[in-house]
Amino acid sequence: MLVMVGTAGGQNQWTTPVLIDSAGNNPAFYDGGEMAVADSGDIYTTFTAPRSKSITVARSTDGGDMWSKYGYVDAPESLRSPQDIAIDHLGNVWLLWLSTNGGDFDPSYVNLSKSTDSGRIFTTVFRSVAWAGGYFAEKLAVDDQNSIYMLWDDRQFKLTKFQSGDIGRRTDNQIPNDTLAFASTTALTVTKDFVVHCCWVGIYFDSLNNLHEAVYNNRSNDTGITFQARVRVDTTTSPNPLFGANSLPSLAVDSAGVVYVSYTRATMLNYREIRVARSTDLGQSFGPPVVISGPDTAYDSKVCVDSHQGVNILWGAVGRGILHYRSTDEGLSFAPFASFVRIGDRGFKDGKNGFLYATGPNDSGFGFAKTNVALSISDETPAPNTFTLFQNYPNPFNPSTLIRYQLSVESNVSLRIYNLLGQVVGVLFEGVETPGSKSIRWDASGIAGGIYFYKLEAITGSNPSKRLSQVRKALLLK
Repeated sequence: MLVMVGTAGGQNQWTTPVLIDSAGNNPAFYDGGEMAVADSGDIYTTFTAPRSKSITVARSTDGGDMWSKYGYVDAPESLRSPQDIAIDHLGNVWLLWLSTNGGDFDPSYVNLSKSTDSGRIFTTVFRSVAWAGGYFAEKLAVDDQNSIYMLWDDRQFKLTKFQSGDIGRRTDNQIPNDTLAFASTTALTVTKDFVVHCCWVGIYFDSLNNLHEAVYNNRSNDTGITFQARVRVDTTTSPNPLFGANSLPSLAVDSAGVVYVSYTRATMLNYREIRVARSTDLGQSFGPPVVISGPDTAYDSKVCVDSHQGVNILWGAVGRGILHYRSTDEGLSFAPFASFVRIGDRGFKDGKNGFLYATGPNDSGFGFAKTNVALSISDETPAPNTFTLFQNYPNPFNPSTLIRYQLSVESNVSLRIYNLLGQVVGVLFEGVETPGSKSIRWDASGIAGGIYFYKLEAITGSNPSKRLSQVRKALLLK
């Protein structure tokens, strides 16, 4: 039995939104709204208010209850649009934004600004003409070495990387692509093991000269230096090319390297679905998507993985407001978690503390809300009373598979891979683990196909001779 812990509004509820900005006019004209959570727990969001000529950066140090607004960014151009915000592990705030004067022949500029004082004062450290003219959604990401990744378009779809946050150590790497053009939204993330994923929408014509939009993913295994060829995320072409656009992707990766992409699929005039596709092989291929929306006109989904490894989708439906669906089985199925109608879904982040955060416009201005995804009695998979090593999935596999195990008490754990001769060919984990359900991904790209065994050993007490172990067989096909 699973019992959900709700927030102030009851079980599975989002809190009443905190108003960050009250503009007194149409909230539909709020621009931006992306959010970032610092290692300290501080929350940042950025937006341009209606009729404003500056970009606002807002910060909360108490979990979103109180907000300070500062960090107004200036530029020679009259129109400014915040694109993304990120916080490195040194506490520096990075802001990516576009600027233009708005004329048909006026150039647009992409700007990267940095604040070293928690967002109060920004200095523009990079500026370049942007080909997209404000229609392409630039994105930011930060890795564990404080390198800054910037996904943008200046006549090429490319990733710019600033090594360790040093603007002088810049590399520009093109994203492989052979579609005709890019649509307006992209997504970017860098995993703990420095795999870079970028998701985007490309436009192409089929053999019958029908126009389509497709969602693609590219990945880099070498910290963004080179990228693999694009992989299509939406696995089916719409039966009606006139209305069948696959668009508005959002991207997240869990701790085991499973990639999740949510997107909107138009199936007919004024009817759209929210779909979620996943990749269990580090983005090399995507399985059939899960359709999570009902008979709605759906829009603007956001996906994130929470601190309990639940996969969360926040999306809008005409007449039903903003809905929150959650998966506890690695994206195989989704169920309604909570709904709220008072703010949009511009920003959606894991608070790293059992809470999910959301930012966006409402009827009064620009707001923030949160919900608690913690479980009162147990996690989604309760703390086990047995020591268990599960069969890997998928199996057979190529080149990666997910290995799960459970611990009843804190243990000193070793998880190793052996060949048929009993030789160790890989060590997936060695160290102390807390009780509960665990998972780790084995990437076997560098070894030959065949039969392998993975063995889990655990010392559960102060006596080293008190050792538990289990072995299972895995088949690697190459």
